[in-house]
Order: sequence, then structure tokens, then C-alpha cells
Amino acid sequence: MNIIELILSLHAVKIKTKIIQYCFSSFVIGLTLPLVVHCQPVPESSAMKIQVNKVNLFDVYDPGIRTGLLYDLETNEVVWGKDINYAYPIASLTKMMVALLVLEDVQNCSADWNDRLEMRTTRVNYVKRKKVYRTITSSYSLDAMLHLAMIASHNEACNVIAFHLAGSVEAFVERMNERAESLEMTNTFFSNPNGLPAVQAKYDNSSSAHDILILTLELLKYPELLAITKIGYDEIESDRGSSLFRNHNRLVIDFENEVDGLKTGFTRNARYCLAATANKNDRRLIAIAIGAPTRVARNDFVAGLFSSYYDYLKIGRLGLSDSEYLAYLDRKSGINSKDSVSNLPAGLKTVMKTVWSRERIHHTVRAGETLSSIGNKFGCSVTSLKKWNRLRNSTIIKGQKLVVYTLVKKQIEVEEEMLQPGDSDEDLPDSTAAESSNKIWQSSNEQSQNELYYVVKPGDTLWSISKQFDGISIQDLRNWNELQKTSVLKPGMKLKISNGS
Repeated sequence: MNIIELILSLHAVKIKTKIIQYCFSSFVIGLTLPLVVHCQPVPESSAMKIQVNKVNLFDVYDPGIRTGLLYDLETNEVVWGKDINYAYPIASLTKMMVALLVLEDVQNCSADWNDRLEMRTTRVNYVKRKKVYRTITSSYSLDAMLHLAMIASHNEACNVIAFHLAGSVEAFVERMNERAESLEMTNTFFSNPNGLPAVQAKYDNSSSAHDILILTLELLKYPELLAITKIGYDEIESDRGSSLFRNHNRLVIDFENEVDGLKTGFTRNARYCLAATANKNDRRLIAIAIGAPTRVARNDFVAGLFSSYYDYLKIGRLGLSDSEYLAYLDRKSGINSKDSVSNLPAGLKTVMKTVWSRERIHHTVRAGETLSSIGNKFGCSVTSLKKWNRLRNSTIIKGQKLVVYTLVKKQIEVEEEMLQPGDSDEDLPDSTAAESSNKIWQSSNEQSQNELYYVVKPGDTLWSISKQFDGISIQDLRNWNELQKTSVLKPGMKLKISNGS
């Protein structure tokens, strides 16, 4: 009987053990299932043969680039090209391969955007005419580090990423070359992850326009990258605070919402390089320029490639709305708007009228300028500038472009019967009037025939206005217009400069 009980107890223990193992395995599967769904292996790159036109479809001014091309993603063809299979130094275009490896490692869960990376920088301070070196360690997330590499083109950020993903720079460079080989980038060679010149020029990172196009097409599979490269001014955070960086790709700033990438590069050997993408009316193009003589020539050439081909397709041009593009076509075809005057009804004619209109302009920040000084220049407040440009604080940097809404004087064509005094509070006299009529507007009210008014312009003050007219003081202007504070002056408002006596 004891033997039977012993056998039954052992059998019960086995059953309990199996139940525990089954429950534990189910628990582990439940934990790992979300990771399996989220982390998927990087799909194999499908080698799509790129069609190359033997003859360029349009003409564009070539400032002397070494190699370049324009690719239409919809038709899968290179519509303009120059020596696209010749390899040249590419400088910081190297960082595009770094970005690709980061994106792939995040996708297959070898890395995470929230991983913390430490970057050490050395600063030099002078104490009693002696150099004092100070090492500062900052902690960034992997996402912020990629922002530094692609927007600020930070070289040390690429080295830190290399250490984090591969354990050493050498191992990461080996991965870069292996990935280039798998993408069939046959004319590409990497010796470092940041694009800086090698000890010997023959070991510089090099590639061809065709290979950079293949790399760009692979990067476009990741929308999160374009979300980074389309940022004009980026505030990147670390454990020590945040810093504002300007995108080295000026076209992203000049043609906002049209050009959304990708990367610039420059060294003395490579000269000025740029791989850019644009999307206008859902037609995506890729332009590559390697070895341009100057930064301005590079940017103008790439913008010209985009605009010329969009014009060739009758889609438009960069920076022009549909109405502005139609006006551009009219000027291009020689159509003069004055030809339509003959279609007016008999007895009517058109004349030129000067008006003030509120327009959106871009102001490039100069050295020493602040939001306050810019606001005084254009007659707007600091709060308005922050709102228009979505600024968190008052920090601006040299070269930054700010959106400003200001009054601009224009001459427009109108029918003669529309020119009635007092039609609009912002109307100005005709330019054919006397010289003083550019400043003064005379009231048409019968009860105040002798009252004269001055239209305030941006930058005007009561002192500057009083100096333009003899016998008028600042106190007179305040009394006649019931002004308590000078700050109430706004461009476009009318000031009485005579009380009719």
C-alpha cells in the first residue's frame, strides 16, 4: 500500500511539473509576442534596374559639377545626368549610409531610439593667458544623435553611433562597405563613418552619382528619415540642455514643404556635394550633385534641376504657387497683361494705383540682430514673430530665415472709376500727384476740407514724422490724434497733421 501511494505521489508531481512548465512557456510567449510583431527583419533590397536616358530631356546650366543626375521616381528613369558612373570623393554624403544602418538596426530591434549615447567634447578656456582644456560629457538619445548627424552634420556624432552599433569604428566601417556591396553600389568605398579626409587622398570616401541614387532610394523606404531631414531649424536636446541647429541643406529652408531632404557634404577634395529630394504635386524627384565649385553654385544647380523638370512636366516651379506659375508662363510666352485693356467696355480705362498690402516675406537674420530689433524694423512685436515662426524662446542664429508679415507698397492696375477718395483706409494717392502727396492724404469730407493726413510707414516715429513738416511738434501730433503713447503707431494708420485751421 505504501508503494502504491508512493507511485501515485510521484505521478502527481510529474503532472504538476508539466503544468508549471506549460504555464511558464505560455507566459514567456506572451511577453515575447509583442516584440516579435514589432521587430521584423529588414527586408531584402530588391535590385530595381534604373533606366537612364541617353539624351537629357531638358537643358540646365551646369556650373562645373563633376558628376550629377536628376531621377524621376514615378517613371524610374534618370532624366538628366553627367558622368553618373564615375566615382569621386563624397565628403559628408557618407552619413547617409550611417543613417541607413541606424534605421535598419532600429527596425530589427538591434537598437532603440531611446538608447543613451555619450559624446565627449573638449573645450579650451584661457586662464591668465594659459590654455585650460576641459572635457565635457553629454548624453544624447540615439534619435537625437541621428538628428545631429543629418541636420548639423556632426562628425563626432557618427563616431559615437559607430561605437554604439558595432563596438568600434573599424567594425562599423566594415558594415558600411558590406551594405554598399549588398546594394550593388559597385563604385563606392568607405574608410570612415563621417566623411572627413583620410590620411591619404586615395583613401577618401568615394562614390558615384548612380550609387548615391541607389542609397537614396533605399533611405526613402523609411519615412522617419524624411521627417528629420526636412527640418530647417532643429532644437536638439541632451542631458545638459538643448541647442538650436540650422540644416546645412539650404533648399529645405528656401523651399519649405517642397524640398524635404537629404544631405550635404564638403571637403577640399570633394568640393560641394548635395543629395536632395523634392515632392511637388505628388511627383517625387531626386537630384544629386557632386563636386560643385561653390555652395551657392551647388544649391542653384540642384534647385534649377528641380524647377526645370517640373516646368518640363507643366507641374510648376519650386517656390511658386499655381497662380504665380501661371503668371510666370505668361511672362515666359511674352503675353502682356496690358493687351487685355482693349476688352474693357467703352468709356473705361485702366490706371496704375499705389496701395499698401500685407504680405509674407522672409528675413535672413544678420549678426547681432535680435527679435526685438527685427520687430522694430518691420513694425511688429516679438510675440508676433514667435507666433509666425513657432519659436519656443527668443533665441535666433545668424543666417536663420524668419517669416515676417509686413506692409508692402504695390502698384496695381484698376479701372478709373474705382479711384474714389476714401474707398479704403489704406489707399495712397496716385503717383502722378505732387511730390508731397506720397506722404499726405487729404480728406474728402466737406466739413474738413483743410485737414491733412499722414499714412504711417514701418519704422516711423512721432519725432521722424514731425521733422518732415515745418511748424509741427510731437505734442501737436499727440493732441490732434489723441495719442497717449507712441507705441500705438502702426504701419498703415492715418495721423492728422493739420487741424483744419
